[in-house]
Amino acid sequence: MTTKPPPALRILVAEDTLSMRLLIKLQLTAAGRQPDLVENGKAAVEKLMAGPYELVILDLRLPVMDGCQATMAIRKWEQENKKPPVPILLLTASLGKDDAEKCLKAGCSGILHKPFERSELAAAIVRLTGEAAPTPVPNDEISLESDPEIADLIPRFLKHCRGDVLKMKEALARGDYRVILDHSHRIAGSGTSFGFDAISEISRRIEFAAKKSDGSGIIGPLDELSDYLQHLGAKHG
Repeated sequence: MTTKPPPALRILVAEDTLSMRLLIKLQLTAAGRQPDLVENGKAAVEKLMAGPYELVILDLRLPVMDGCQATMAIRKWEQENKKPPVPILLLTASLGKDDAEKCLKAGCSGILHKPFERSELAAAIVRLTGEAAPTPVPNDEISLESDPEIADLIPRFLKHCRGDVLKMKEALARGDYRVILDHSHRIAGSGTSFGFDAISEISRRIEFAAKKSDGSGIIGPLDELSDYLQHLGAKHG
């Protein structure tokens, strides 16, 4: 008599960047998980209430309601409705201690820093849920570009990055450092996940300068990022 495999772990994912959302979905489904995806924190809270889910993954910087606000709303709803707390994993490209403390105080169960490897996401899921992946996670030694499914996402990701660069240039012209900070933060958190370490590294320099409202410090790396994306576009489309 054969034993039925356990049901796939239901995971709710809130990530506002389409390319990153699709990448996480691909990684989860490849590991035998069952992900549901939303684009903002408010939608995540509403989806969780209609659950159930075994794990919630929230990006820290989400529109409408950010990751910390969504976490607090979920914990409040759980207490009011006498529901057991669902594990919540927050994703962040920020390495600041203050952000980490803020997330933990809000009630999150763990933090995963972007950019992350597939094995790191898999390990975080096992740690928070206690359930191992039913199928092996792909070997991290394999280049993302050699994975056909992920390779299909690369042109879309690069297109989004070029759009972000254009918006940052427009923001720089009007001195809007908040917009530059938001876009550079998002790119920094996803570049390495798609196999492009340089995108994350350059974007972090832009982000650092934007935090100080240093326009002259943004110009160089922003032009460098624009040129690099143009080079990648010629190769990947």
